[in-house]
Amino acid sequence: MAALAAGPVILRLALLPWIGIPHPRIHDEFSYLLAADTFASGRVSNPPHPLWKFFETMHVIQQAAYASKYPPGQGLALAIGQAGFGHPWFGVLLSYAAMSAAVFWMLLGWLPPRWALAGSLLLLVRYPTYHYWMESYWGGNVAATGGALVLGSLPRILRGGVWPAALAATGFSVLLASRPYEGFALGFPAGIAIAAYARRIPFLDAARRVLIPGAAVLLVTGSALAAYNWRVTGHPLLPPYVVHERTYSITPSFTFQPLRTGIRFNHQVLRRFHESFLGIYYSQRTWSGFAEKLLDLTEIPRLREDLSETLRSGLSLLLAAALPLVWRDRRMRVPLACLGLTLLAMSLELYHSEHYAAPIAGLRALVTVQGLRHLAAARWLNRKWRRRICRGMSATFLVLVLAGTLGYGVAHAAGLRADSGISVDRPRVIKRLQRQPGPHLVIVRYSASHDVHAEWVWNRAVIDQAAIVWARDMGEAENQKLVRYFSGRRVWLLEPDADPVRLTSYQR
Repeated sequence: MAALAAGPVILRLALLPWIGIPHPRIHDEFSYLLAADTFASGRVSNPPHPLWKFFETMHVIQQAAYASKYPPGQGLALAIGQAGFGHPWFGVLLSYAAMSAAVFWMLLGWLPPRWALAGSLLLLVRYPTYHYWMESYWGGNVAATGGALVLGSLPRILRGGVWPAALAATGFSVLLASRPYEGFALGFPAGIAIAAYARRIPFLDAARRVLIPGAAVLLVTGSALAAYNWRVTGHPLLPPYVVHERTYSITPSFTFQPLRTGIRFNHQVLRRFHESFLGIYYSQRTWSGFAEKLLDLTEIPRLREDLSETLRSGLSLLLAAALPLVWRDRRMRVPLACLGLTLLAMSLELYHSEHYAAPIAGLRALVTVQGLRHLAAARWLNRKWRRRICRGMSATFLVLVLAGTLGYGVAHAAGLRADSGISVDRPRVIKRLQRQPGPHLVIVRYSASHDVHAEWVWNRAVIDQAAIVWARDMGEAENQKLVRYFSGRRVWLLEPDADPVRLTSYQR
């Protein structure tokens, strides 16, 4: 378990001379980094800024607090890295290590140790160190850890003991704090299985083993999440995500919901960003679009992409081929129910990314390896060949993990892979400003053809104390209010759509 947790982290740290700490580039990443900065500063939320309209941006709410729209789980993991090691990315490393260890622990509850090791290596092949779960700030490591705790606790609860129920409740709490919708879909069948077990044993034993430990953990974590919602939105049962969707989002969260109307935007770039998802909404309300999304959930279309995507597609096809063999195993009915219900719940969502399925990351490995176990136990194979299959599969997974990571480093060192766009331009502008006497106020002015997915206006948790403040251009008259408020700062005009990016002193 220690080797599986530390190995990928050591491999990635060894590549730091060639591949440095990744820069954020996706809107979601900046929102999670805002949450991390808030938590690392010792606060749950930030008060709205007096000039908050200048700082409106994607996936961030400004009223009744200035905060990320996302649940706090990923932000807390990043905050550990920022507060403890000086950079949020180290929180990504720690959460990746936790995921690797938790999945191995989960598999040990269902499989013999050698097969559990094979399943863990399979997970590292599916989500290698060069995957965006390691190379970005919006991956699924936290939710995958929560899902592994829930599923790993199930067989241990059936064998008795107090701690498995507490760990299951802890895992479910992690899911509520990271991917609540998919986490509930996974936790519902698991909860039914635990309740069925509790009914079969004496009440006092059920209370001691299951009810009291699980309820105690859920009471504490549920109260913490309610307190977080209250501090951010003013209501314990109103998550920031809902506030953001009501304020900004034109398209709903699920394909069966109607479009939202009557939303007013203070900036055209925000309107254009949210209107850019209308095509996805209309396409998925057709049978062909819905079928395409189902294929995407199984990752079959990725067969036409690069090697790493093709490999994950092959593992998905292997999972599908293993399902008939696993279904015969009555002990695996509950994991299969968790897998099926989670995929069904995801099919109803409008958007889909790999980290949405993070709660079932370990479950995919479990079902695949269990299918391979049944295949290796086939009567037409003698014992010698069964051993060869097991050892060959494990060796192949290990070689793929090592070769993929080292190949990623070599490609970067040779200049074959490099960051581009905002992930390069924004750090360059920041370095240029840091060489100038500050603090600074940067007014960002976009052209009419600006790419709405390349956003520059992202700020620290405490805007007034930041060395660089990024604000939107709202016209000369409104800009002067901003300049007067930040009267002690050097004011710049940034035109990111110029070629190259233009940064000049701001003039009336």
